[in-house]
Amino acid sequence: MNESYEKQLEAWAETALKQLPPRTAPATLIPGVMRAIVERETRPWWRKSWMGWPTWFKTLFVVLSAAVGLTMVRLCTVISAEAVQTVTSTRPYILGQKFVLACFEMIVSSAAYLWNSILSLPTPYLVGLGLIVALAYAGCVGAGLAIHRLVRSEPFSQ
Repeated sequence: MNESYEKQLEAWAETALKQLPPRTAPATLIPGVMRAIVERETRPWWRKSWMGWPTWFKTLFVVLSAAVGLTMVRLCTVISAEAVQTVTSTRPYILGQKFVLACFEMIVSSAAYLWNSILSLPTPYLVGLGLIVALAYAGCVGAGLAIHRLVRSEPFSQ
């Protein structure tokens, strides 16, 4: 295209657009927005976002989550009695914080052993393992979305 034609086309388009009447919002827009705002404000607190939860419940949730997490860590260290026996036999002074550090060391060394074991697999097995993990992840995401839709009672296609 030549430059003068492009400028003419641009000027024509600009004047044509300026001659159009201003767009107005549909009459149903404002009532729909107000209805959505009222619905969102009248939801019970457990259906609101985390920031809308009462402070006492957020605190309780964090404390309970920390307690569950610490219990899981403690159970992981106690379940492996043989490993704990090995750690305590090599370090008889382990009590309190030192016991926790020794358990952490045991967990880290176990994770390193698992990681090295996975990396020692042949490449086709690693690719298959990666695909299995990716499919499991996608399945969890899909199941979570489906449950979310069912709980919120929204149709799947909109």
